[in-house]
Amino acid sequence: AAEKEAEAAKEKFQVANEELATLRGGELATEIANLQQQLREAKDINLSHHSDENTKLRKRILEVEVENQQIQDEKEYVERQLHGLQAGELARLQAMLRDEEEHNTELRRQLEEAN
Repeated sequence: AAEKEAEAAKEKFQVANEELATLRGGELATEIANLQQQLREAKDINLSHHSDENTKLRKRILEVEVENQQIQDEKEYVERQLHGLQAGELARLQAMLRDEEEHNTELRRQLEEAN
């Protein structure tokens, strides 16, 4: 009878160990599944964050390119105005020079007539 009780206790112990192993395996599987889900969520958040940052960077790059083009356009406009002013000033100075030469020529003619 003692052997049968020992055998029954041994079987109960083995069954309990198998159940415990199954429970632990299930708990581990659940824990692993939870950790994998958390990892996926973290990756999604990370990708979303990087995507948001990339979108912001692309927007800023586009803004800078537009600003650069506006500056280039303004520079070209100012250069055209400057060239126009320089050409106008040159023409004005040439006209003044011609007037002075004509005036000098007239003074020489008058001087020659006076002599």
